[in-house]
Amino acid sequence: LNFKRVLKINYFKNNNKKRIFYNFVSLGFLRFFQEFLPLIVIPYLVKTIGLEKYGLIGYALSLATYFGSMVEYGFNVTATRDVSRNRDSNKNLSEIFSKFFFTSLFLGILVFITFSLIILVFPQFNQFLLLYFTTILFVVFKSLIPLWFFHGIEKIIYSTVIGGSMNLIILISILNLINNQDDFYLFPLLNLLGAFMAFLASIIIIRFHFKIKIKIINWSTIKETLVDGRHVFLKQIFTNLYNSVGNVIILGLAYPANPSVTGMYILASKVVGTGVTLANLLSNS
Repeated sequence: LNFKRVLKINYFKNNNKKRIFYNFVSLGFLRFFQEFLPLIVIPYLVKTIGLEKYGLIGYALSLATYFGSMVEYGFNVTATRDVSRNRDSNKNLSEIFSKFFFTSLFLGILVFITFSLIILVFPQFNQFLLLYFTTILFVVFKSLIPLWFFHGIEKIIYSTVIGGSMNLIILISILNLINNQDDFYLFPLLNLLGAFMAFLASIIIIRFHFKIKIKIINWSTIKETLVDGRHVFLKQIFTNLYNSVGNVIILGLAYPANPSVTGMYILASKVVGTGVTLANLLSNS
């Protein structure tokens, strides 16, 4: 009884602690849609398209995700910080949003061109061009979604609604449209459509609900933004070398003729990853 009384009277009367609690709950739901909900569809995918095709999709996604981290450029840290410091000034927020958004867009175009050249040059990627093109476009649009803005102003509920809706639509579409092994190419295509809709929805909300004016920036501002965020970017890009993304890429290179090996590793890492996610929620909040 005393514990409940203290929690009710003291803890939630503190606005900062209340905000952390709401952030924790919102992130919890977001992680549920991102990490736990996809676990429902994995057994269906493996059964429908087979472990080999699932491994092929997973390898394409891991390779594209590594490039996608270049689009994000650590803005989940640097952009969130700048938005948080200026959230009471709509004018400053407009400048900050425009700066990070157009820098991300520039990186997205650069990454797409680079990735496209790689899959066109190397023969092992040529036979699955549609798979790799749709996968990199999905990752680019997903990386362009300015979740850092919602996190910076501590309105994480918008991230939860946008991200949750995207994952729910993709889940329902997969269960209804992917019915046999030949439909495996629909998986990255459905992901792409979901990410594109989430990207558009986030821009519309930021522009019209939060009254943020999107201004075209010059090259010197882009260059300055890249220089300022280089340390966080390097830290995150090297971290990806030894996490599950890097391991999947290495497995794909080591066993190019046997995607089932990659598929088995991805299945195991997703199960382990859901447990690790729970440990990261409070830190992110």
